[in-house]
Parts: sequence; structure tokens; C-alpha cells
Amino acid sequence: MAETIIKIEGTQELLRNLNKWEDKISDDTGDIIQVGAFEITKEARRAAPKDTGLLKARIKKKKLGKFSAEVLAETHYASYVEFGTVKMRAQPYMRPAVEMVAPKIVKEIKRIVPK
Repeated sequence: MAETIIKIEGTQELLRNLNKWEDKISDDTGDIIQVGAFEITKEARRAAPKDTGLLKARIKKKKLGKFSAEVLAETHYASYVEFGTVKMRAQPYMRPAVEMVAPKIVKEIKRIVPK
């Protein structure tokens, strides 16, 4: 299965700070991250092109820990659709979903994380 990784700049610093403040941060932070991952999943499904419907059905959220989650498109051709090939134009669905939701997640976390 091809793997596509989308990196949001600044997340490593945010995760370091979250781990450092883990005892001080309310459960709300973890909830924001999980809800945000769910929203990315929902937006990616909405934006994914529908041929057989398999790609939309295989976009899933996985909770990795209290402060982390991932959204995956579990098909062998997911990255071909996202980025295109020499014979097929790109039909981005994951990147636009991340770009739409990630700033909202960061804003909500910054609102509740101690300075």
C-alpha cells in the first residue's frame, strides 16, 4: 500500500510543548485533537472523488494517544488520486481537508494551553 504523509508545520513544537505540559493540560486538549481528526476525516471523505466509493469508505481516523491521531486513506491507490500520476491528474482530497481543519485545531489548543 502506498503511504502518503502530510506534514503540518509547527506540529512538532506543539507536540513537544503538549508532552512537557501533559500534567497541566486539561482533557479538553485531547478532545480537540480527536474531534479535529474526525473533522479532517469528514472533509476528506466529502472531497474524495467517487468512482466505486471505496476510497471514501476507507478514509479513517485512528487515535494514537491522548494527544495524537492520524487520518488514513487505506487503499493502495490513495496517493495516486491525491497527487496524480503521469497518466492521471491529481484530485486532492486529504491536503485540502487538513488545510481547512488544522488551523482551527491549533487555534483551539492555543486558547486553552497555558502560556
